[in-house]
Amino acid sequence: DNDIRALRGLGNALVAQDQSDLAVDQFEKALALDPRDYRAYNGLGVSYDSMAEHTKAQEYYDAGLEIAPDDTSLRNNLGLSLAFAGHYKGAIEILRPLALRAGASARDRQNLALAYGLSGDVEQAKKFARLDMDSRDVERNLNYYAALRSIADPVLRVKSVRSGYAMQPK
Repeated sequence: DNDIRALRGLGNALVAQDQSDLAVDQFEKALALDPRDYRAYNGLGVSYDSMAEHTKAQEYYDAGLEIAPDDTSLRNNLGLSLAFAGHYKGAIEILRPLALRAGASARDRQNLALAYGLSGDVEQAKKFARLDMDSRDVERNLNYYAALRSIADPVLRVKSVRSGYAMQPK
């Protein structure tokens, strides 16, 4: 179990350092030790999303959800992956219940705002962003979403979202 946690930790560190291709190896090693490790599936999904390989990422999120159907991290990441891939309706269908549930976090609500923002639904993006931010930050996020929509390169768009999320409420 400690080996698996260490491999996942290294994988997460590599993703954070923009070395997702190397992270994949760590998460695959964790799965070799425990094929039911849904967190390793989540890590693989994040790794592939970081490389703009959204279809592959979604396969890993789905595999993780077969093991842990109620895991909110897997669901959030699947929803974001769909949004990155331009499947906004599917993304919102996954993210909206997470954002509206009792005990939802600011991150849950802001993931939904991001999906709406990427889709171009500025009013819904504003509605959910407003739940955790003041009006100045909401406007900043709306401008950020517009800038993201204008990025044609899918890898650059994902990297821009990841760097922008450092400024989001937790």
